[in-house]
Amino acid sequence: MITKKHYINLISYLLIFIISIPFIADVSNGNGINILLKGIPFLLIFGGIIIFIDKKFPESTPVRLNKYYYLAVILIPVIFFIIIKFIPHSISNQEYYTNLVWLQNYQGGVYPYNFTDFSYNLPVIYYLLGPFYQLGDLNYFNLLGLIIFFLIILISSNTSKELFSRFSAVLFLPLIYGELYSKNDILVNAILFVSLIYLMKRYLDPDKLNFRFLMLAMAVGLLLCTRLLLTIPFILMLLYFFRNNIPKLFVFLLISLLIYFMFIFPFMNLDKRLFILYGPFTNSFATLPAWIYVVILLIVLYAGWMISDYQELLFVSGLLMFISAIFFSGEGQIINNIILSAPFFILSIKEYKIERFTGKIVNL
Repeated sequence: MITKKHYINLISYLLIFIISIPFIADVSNGNGINILLKGIPFLLIFGGIIIFIDKKFPESTPVRLNKYYYLAVILIPVIFFIIIKFIPHSISNQEYYTNLVWLQNYQGGVYPYNFTDFSYNLPVIYYLLGPFYQLGDLNYFNLLGLIIFFLIILISSNTSKELFSRFSAVLFLPLIYGELYSKNDILVNAILFVSLIYLMKRYLDPDKLNFRFLMLAMAVGLLLCTRLLLTIPFILMLLYFFRNNIPKLFVFLLISLLIYFMFIFPFMNLDKRLFILYGPFTNSFATLPAWIYVVILLIVLYAGWMISDYQELLFVSGLLMFISAIFFSGEGQIINNIILSAPFFILSIKEYKIERFTGKIVNL
């Protein structure tokens, strides 16, 4: 799984580690020596575990799921949550306070997009956080998201080596603990979207306009209205699933966008000036010439058309989001945006063989 021919796995592991560096830097108070002292041991441990799994686990061994796997899917995130809940919180996290301010304003009858110092997101993410705000702790949202992610890893892994490689990428990823510690919602936002892509792979029939088609299109539109960067995997998955049925692609797109604008329009209608000045389309990405966004769109469309399998869909989605986050994010949004790519990289880790003479990927 980690030979030079398995470039998707190798790049995914590398980028997962890079995404974790900002959290290592945060707990090191930005001190370069401390970053090295904490980052190098993590890299050695993480790399050692990955190599151990790759060498010691037998190849192509199917996963035999039992009740203990499903119990672990629930217990491990709960244990993480309980431990972190009793650790004193000192990390400053603007994303968390932005969520609190938006929810407080909204539930207090105040227009929520009204302050220039915050980089707001699209409204549905706040609706998803609303019930957990009422419970008194937004971290319950992260707990639920991690359980969902563990479950998706469990049911989507075809071999034991693949399963434990993915789990190790989660368990030894400082980012996971950082998100729980800082009560951030970004990672879980991406988990929900990548989980929806898996459900589409499993249940969507692109040739049938049925109840599943309708519900999945509505769910995609709903989650699309959380963060702008998720537009990239949205376009890619449309081209991947519907490349052989373009009319159904436009039907799916129309339903998704209808749901999307149903949640956007009330805020635009209520106060168009404030929405334009301080809304989610203002601070999320850097102000760039229009032609750059056209070029980005063309690249995404080309990539979506060239994707040949599900692993490539997840990997390319994560890679394009990662690159876009670095080069095109608005002020203070780079770290938040690159976090979105992490679940895509984790689920793109896969056990597969490569034909000796043709170089083609053979799924196990």
